[in-house]
Amino acid sequence: MHSGNESVEFVRNHRQYGQYSSFHQSELSDFNAGTVEKRLPSDEYRHSQRPFRYVVYTLICSQPHPDIGDNEMKLVSTQSSIATEANIVCQRNGKCKWCGSDKVVKAGKDSKGQQLFKCKECKHRFIDNDAPPRMRTPSKVIATAMELWMDGLSNRKVRRNLKKLFGTVRNQDSIHDWLVKYSKMSVDFVKCFQTHTSEVRHADETAIKVKGVDHWYWFVMEHDTRFILSSHLTEWGRKDKHAVQLFRDAKRMASYSPKYIVTDKLAAYRAGVNRNFYSNTKPRTEHINRIGFVKLTNNNMIERSNGVIKDRLKPMRGLKNIQSARILLDGFNLVHRNFLTVHSAINTTPAKACHIDLPIEDGWADMMKWATYWQNAKKPC
Repeated sequence: MHSGNESVEFVRNHRQYGQYSSFHQSELSDFNAGTVEKRLPSDEYRHSQRPFRYVVYTLICSQPHPDIGDNEMKLVSTQSSIATEANIVCQRNGKCKWCGSDKVVKAGKDSKGQQLFKCKECKHRFIDNDAPPRMRTPSKVIATAMELWMDGLSNRKVRRNLKKLFGTVRNQDSIHDWLVKYSKMSVDFVKCFQTHTSEVRHADETAIKVKGVDHWYWFVMEHDTRFILSSHLTEWGRKDKHAVQLFRDAKRMASYSPKYIVTDKLAAYRAGVNRNFYSNTKPRTEHINRIGFVKLTNNNMIERSNGVIKDRLKPMRGLKNIQSARILLDGFNLVHRNFLTVHSAINTTPAKACHIDLPIEDGWADMMKWATYWQNAKKPC
């Protein structure tokens, strides 16, 4: 458990939980067991989920809430430790390509006479060749390929551009393998963070062809920050269970329940909202599904986002495999659009708007590096 000073410092520096941004630093030191919950902003307190209030109480007061149960205590510990460890991973900048440690020593040479190094922390051996672990292609080449593909180029055009920029000739199947591998790793890493959520969320679905067959791609977006909380690719047929899973994943990424959820009139959304956000007490999360393009309450923001996805898929002429399609779509939306792309409406990335301020300087190269460190740390989210 954190000490009092450590808790205040944690709240000041790691704002993964939405209500922290509403606290003034001068007030943090004055919190005590009798006033923490009373001094939470009233609207945010009423709409916050029960386990989250205990996260605030535990971190500030350095002791469990008197009403907390064993399962909720595990949730408090897991939420705070995972977010902190993920931030620590981003600060590592050592020589080890597996974990980022500085504790690296020479360890002989390989059969080709290349110098080998060994990390004293993770025990891995590697060659210092500017390539990711178990790869021969330099990280800069792979990161450039990721950037070009996410910006809308086909695999063949990415291949031609890599040859022009680096003089590197790679098969387009290799480029596809890079995309799948590092998209999956990066999605696993970014799911470790929780967002500062806005009071309004939008949800929608759009049709996408996979191997010539129509599938549905669902996702949830925050109104103020444009942050995509969750996404879900399903087979044809918009069922209740798909919407339930969509909003359940969104809850894991968010700190507290929204005031409003805006969708179209699809019946599955009603089931998804009720099973995840229904409450016997007021105020409840309000589901708004009477919308239109020209009405004051509309879903135009997320409809426009559908166009961004279609623009990315158009050069591919469809996806060929549902497993890789899920990974690539999640990498495009949950990583590239959330963390690496500045949104014109808010003049920053959605992640920074949510107070997830990672020290990203080199785009996908940094994201690939941190995802590798996180995977090696073996701390699943």
